[in-house]
Amino acid sequence: MKLPSQQDLADAPLWENYLVAQAVQACLGLIPVHVMAIGMRASGAQVELVFRAAIWTAQDQEDAEDIVSELEALLGPEVSVHQKIEAPVSARVLASPGLRWIFAARSDTR
Repeated sequence: MKLPSQQDLADAPLWENYLVAQAVQACLGLIPVHVMAIGMRASGAQVELVFRAAIWTAQDQEDAEDIVSELEALLGPEVSVHQKIEAPVSARVLASPGLRWIFAARSDTR
């Protein structure tokens, strides 16, 4: 397997990596206080932000909507961004098919 480099991106997942970078930028200063983790799932121009939180308040919802709005602005009108709220079974963030984790809080701080 050939790894990507600055001169040759090879088979790097460019679109997905771009989406992750923009999602991280959209989250700056806006991560809801009760969120334990944020993940992103993408299928073409459909993006879903997954927020994991044991509790979900009106302020958390407002912050999540701000993140979605910021991400929509960064990605433009051709991309559709949605949110999903999950109540975690445990504080551990495990691999999940198609889901890229972009934020995970320390479990001892929540």
